[in-house]
Amino acid sequence: MSRRKPNNMRARLERSAGALLRQNKACIVDASAPDIQVMLNYVNLRQIVTRQVANALCDMAHHWTVYVSAICQNGSERWAKSVEYELAGIHVITKLPDLFEQPVNDVIASCNPKHVIGHAWIAIPDSVTLEEEHAHRIYEAVGAWSQVQQVSA
Repeated sequence: MSRRKPNNMRARLERSAGALLRQNKACIVDASAPDIQVMLNYVNLRQIVTRQVANALCDMAHHWTVYVSAICQNGSERWAKSVEYELAGIHVITKLPDLFEQPVNDVIASCNPKHVIGHAWIAIPDSVTLEEEHAHRIYEAVGAWSQVQQVSA
């Protein structure tokens, strides 16, 4: 007679957390201004304030898709030069900024320094591809272009 597989509570919690994040379309948006770090629904651009979603996003390790941008402005013209990639392996959100520090510097270095006003990134705990227009709407929703222009020494 076969024996029943034992209950694995950790695996159940990880599956339910992943399902909750996919259902809420959760992402983290961070702009270089220190006050702007928001947990958003990346489809309807509303801020997520649910504790369960925050715990699932921040406490569990996930496979991340990251969209890194240099935020540029010249007068009234606004644009972002961006790179999207998936991180290898699974990571906790607190370790992410260290993992893509070099890509942020590369994107900023490829722009005209007179136009760069900051940088921003969108981290989605799933394999999702963002279109450039959709990323711009996300940046508009969090106020990424309202940053003070960085002064280069």
